[in-house]
Amino acid sequence: MWNRLYLRNRLKSSFLRPRDKSDVNTPDSLFNEAIEAAMKELARECRLLPDKWSLALAANQYKYPLPQELDRIYALYYIDTDNTHKRLEYMAEDNYLSSIDPTDVQSEPLYFTYPHFGPPTFEFHAGAPTIYDYIRSSYITAGSIRTVIDSGANFGRTRSGSRIRPGCSVFNITDKSNGYVQYLDMTTAKTTGTATSDTTTDTLEDTGENFTTDSVAVGDIICTPSTGEVLAYAFVIEVGTTTLRYADIEGQDANGEKITRFKSTDTYKVGTATEIRLWSGRPVPEGTRVAHAGWNHPGLRQGTTNDFTVSSTKATITGTTFTNTTVTGSSTSGAEESDIAIASGGSHGLVSGVEDNTLTVDKWIGGLPSAAETVTVLESEQYAIEDRFATERQIWIGPPVDAADSAGNRSILMTGYRKPRMPQEDDDPIEIQERYEQPLLAACRWQMADLMGIYTPAEVLSYEKIYRQGVSRYTSDVDRQPYNQPVSPFRNRRMAVRYGRKDQTRNGLLWDV
Repeated sequence: MWNRLYLRNRLKSSFLRPRDKSDVNTPDSLFNEAIEAAMKELARECRLLPDKWSLALAANQYKYPLPQELDRIYALYYIDTDNTHKRLEYMAEDNYLSSIDPTDVQSEPLYFTYPHFGPPTFEFHAGAPTIYDYIRSSYITAGSIRTVIDSGANFGRTRSGSRIRPGCSVFNITDKSNGYVQYLDMTTAKTTGTATSDTTTDTLEDTGENFTTDSVAVGDIICTPSTGEVLAYAFVIEVGTTTLRYADIEGQDANGEKITRFKSTDTYKVGTATEIRLWSGRPVPEGTRVAHAGWNHPGLRQGTTNDFTVSSTKATITGTTFTNTTVTGSSTSGAEESDIAIASGGSHGLVSGVEDNTLTVDKWIGGLPSAAETVTVLESEQYAIEDRFATERQIWIGPPVDAADSAGNRSILMTGYRKPRMPQEDDDPIEIQERYEQPLLAACRWQMADLMGIYTPAEVLSYEKIYRQGVSRYTSDVDRQPYNQPVSPFRNRRMAVRYGRKDQTRNGLLWDV
């Protein structure tokens, strides 16, 4: 049976270990680790798992996260409106950085470069019907100095579960400026109070509150103090009647010392994070109590007022009814496409169409508004939030496009090779064909010799050489035609002027017929 147990038994025999025992010095988990590493190596070396992926282009965006299962890219194609597949040119990253202006948008992309590990853009909770639970960018709903206010967002809940922390970057997509997160805050608290005696390093207690009836939810934030400037905030991870469990408290006291927990007698407020306060200077480095002049950062608007802005109201709609993508009511006069429609309950949407008594929006960030909510229409600035740690593998596509795909359309086709899926149980099949048994076993021995820690570097290298010599006979398999289907270049030629088909090279050769 071609499964993990079979490979592990063969591997144990190679190292003179009993098959029926998990030795304390070389446990089964160590053999399994070697098998997984070998599978990745062989799949990459022999290009065993070709696959395709789709990416939806977003307006003004050039960084896109790569699928986690992707190992190597073969080619990228831009699919235009008449379904022509135009192959994007690869550009070396140094040329890309020196040639492509990420603020210079065009109707179609031309180039790509990869791989990069960059800070991921947070996808925060929007609750937007029907498919947009999380979004990468949104719009300001109220103008404020050094504060992002978005009445439809929940910055405490992200798709990845990672936290928006002090020092993360906030980008004003509209005017290309940026600033840094100082703390999260809320426009309206669900409840306020004072922590009581059983407050601990991970639990806030208030015996005078009922957090369940207060509608406190996982993903809300706790801030201290209850009024004035926030000194620290934490994320709610469990809701009890008089207690809240929290995680990842962030902040500083008045002396610049990092706060690590709440304590009894601290005043607090709890609610949905709809605001982000920005640093007036650059975040304080680790180990530094207060910022000094050398750490000043220009921030938004190049250090003038550090503000986001919205326009004056252009239209007001009353007597409203809503669908997932429309609002109907009295008077839409003054509204235009690309404006923002903001319902009085906080939800908002980007206007994509204006008709008599009806506005079409892309989605309602914050959830579907209730009938009879008043809607105001205005111009608003767009923003996105980026983590401070480079942990996400990305592809860069340029120039950025000037308009996003409509919902559900895919405009980039990516071909390449994925990583093998790893067996979780001993009887799980191995996602590598059995004909590759010999090079896979050789790769397993090499990885195991490295993990055991009893072999010299020269001995480990000898195992690797054995693998390299054996696998060379298999690496060209992917380029060979089937034995009963010889490729005739004369039958396979097409006129080069027909270039533009998905599987056609520039000289007219069709490689997938």
